[in-house]
Amino acid sequence: MVMVNFLLTNPTHHAEAMAPVAARLRKQGIESQILSLCEIRGLSSPIELCREWDIPIRRLWPVSPRSQPGVRIEMPGRPSRRRRLLHNAVWFGGLFPLLLPRVARADVFVLPNDVAFPYNRICSLLLALGRPVLVMQEGIRFPLPAKERATYGLSGAHLAVWGKGSALHFLRVGVQRERVHVTGTPRFLALDIEKNRDEGSAWLASQGLDGPLILYLSNPIDAQAFCTSVEKEALFERFLAGIHSTFERVPKMRIAVRTHPAENLAPFKDAVRSHGLHDRILFPPRIPLSTLFGAAQAAIILASTVGLEALRSNLPLGVLEIPGYGFAHDYVSAGAAVPLSANEDLSSGLDELLDMPEEEAKARAGAYVGHHLELGDSTDLITNLIVHACKQGKFPSATDSKA
Repeated sequence: MVMVNFLLTNPTHHAEAMAPVAARLRKQGIESQILSLCEIRGLSSPIELCREWDIPIRRLWPVSPRSQPGVRIEMPGRPSRRRRLLHNAVWFGGLFPLLLPRVARADVFVLPNDVAFPYNRICSLLLALGRPVLVMQEGIRFPLPAKERATYGLSGAHLAVWGKGSALHFLRVGVQRERVHVTGTPRFLALDIEKNRDEGSAWLASQGLDGPLILYLSNPIDAQAFCTSVEKEALFERFLAGIHSTFERVPKMRIAVRTHPAENLAPFKDAVRSHGLHDRILFPPRIPLSTLFGAAQAAIILASTVGLEALRSNLPLGVLEIPGYGFAHDYVSAGAAVPLSANEDLSSGLDELLDMPEEEAKARAGAYVGHHLELGDSTDLITNLIVHACKQGKFPSATDSKA
């Protein structure tokens, strides 16, 4: 019997993108399952989400090798010797022998990444054994400050990418045209703005909040080689120092800080305490990000896909400048976001976000989202690619497929 394996290490955005495709395949009579490596990243496997979608899930790595999320980066772009040794220990000491029997039994593999550990080694193994591999794009792709030892997308796997903007990026870095399928992503397809607003309003009421809420959406820019961990934490300190005047102008305003699952929350909480802002800065529990979008009046990002999600939710978007780099990706240069300089008073930028009319926010988001995100039935398009690979033993050329 044909089997499709979906491998993931993130229990939210990987799972939310892959689960609809796995469920669609199962409805069409093709066996599929989730193979979770979340614990390798210090996270928990998405057991409940897979139960909701009626998808089998296998947790391959039961114990996390990390004591807490977040690895300290002291030299941007250079993996430490300790990390390289840890990768070798995880791969040869357990993951490689665990995967071999599943490789032998599965026909098609779907991954979110082909360059970060352990996907780089998994993808190389699968392609060497002749298995069809599809990489479902996990985030917006753009050049990073330090040259990666390997480039996302160049493994030889086929790619299911989010939109025209992503396709152009992959072609520029050298991916063969026939491997780049423009499909969109099911995670964005499921967005329901009105439902999210209702859930967001209910959450605000449950917290006793009746003023504007701004989201500060962090991501591991230190691991992406934009800066060191110390510099990332200093950037958050400068942000806190630059918003006091807005707090004075808008007494009921709150900032909700949402970190990436791979980040350590402790430095953020320490910074809030040192600035005496514990009553104005919130650290919401791990409720769905869609609920926070529905509750918020605006969002602020550093260098993350989450900016596209905020724009898709029609939220005014601000991008915080990274010292020594500038504004990541093209959110600001394309006119979709408000620039927030790291070295200046941020109050004028925050005021612009808070006062932006809804129609202006929609106009800023419209063209940008259209360029970066295919809004057709992405679940159907990706499912069709996988069905073809199951039947033919390979993916179709992108020039021959409807994707």
